[in-house]
Amino acid sequence: MRHRCLLFALAALAFAIPARAATCFDGQVPNAPWGPRAAEAAVRLIASLPDGRAFAAASGMVVAGSAQATGENRILTAAHVARTLGEHPGAWLAVFSSRGMYLGRADLAAHAAPGPAFGLVANDNFLGLRFGDAAVLRMVAFAPGGAAAYAAIAGVPLAPLQPRGLLEGRFVTPAGIDHGVSGAGVVADGAIVGVMAFKARDRAMPAVSVAAGDATSTAPASRRMIRLPREAEGFAQPVIDPALLAALGTAGQTVAHTRAVAPLAVFVPGFIKDACIGFRATMKPA
Repeated sequence: MRHRCLLFALAALAFAIPARAATCFDGQVPNAPWGPRAAEAAVRLIASLPDGRAFAAASGMVVAGSAQATGENRILTAAHVARTLGEHPGAWLAVFSSRGMYLGRADLAAHAAPGPAFGLVANDNFLGLRFGDAAVLRMVAFAPGGAAAYAAIAGVPLAPLQPRGLLEGRFVTPAGIDHGVSGAGVVADGAIVGVMAFKARDRAMPAVSVAAGDATSTAPASRRMIRLPREAEGFAQPVIDPALLAALGTAGQTVAHTRAVAPLAVFVPGFIKDACIGFRATMKPA
């Protein structure tokens, strides 16, 4: 009976959503053949208590070709997103598509090995963080209609050469990156080059109102204004940890890493609570 009431309520919402509604990133994707695919692959994650009360929101991305022998493609996110589940007994993770449909429930498949806090000990927002901040999720239960909808998400491939070490970038268009985008896939030239880990705290940065897609709306042009910092620095962790690559199956078998020699223009489709924004930035080795 656990989660059943909430699942039925979410399933009712799912049936009301048109099968081919535009993603909530409509109008925000790069003008490239891979842009719509990256927007389609973004998933919204809601951590909930056993009684269904949500207590955290984050982002993720479906990885193309990551299905195991039995099962579906897997989801990349930040390890601290999955860590919140362990801090709340009985907590579970709901997965929503970028079309606004409740897909089902996910669980942790693997996380990066423990390690230093990225060498960024001066970042007081994340003192004490002592693990590689990337993780892989697997779907463990589907809502009615969720399995077919999830299977239709092609996902984004991993870049075969992942940049070694952290990437950093200052996000200014349409505004600075903010909480909730943790775990979002960082896409460059149509391939995942990292997972958004966190943003640097900058209390002095003024907030601005920007138009965001509505992650809960079925209307393709549904937008609303939200306030975000004018700019903020974000950090991403490339996908090079052996445990993560093993959990991603075929998608992770041929991945190597190399020192990034030039800044990367990236697209990061992420969710801030129930709003969605396609962030842009140029990221470089930290």
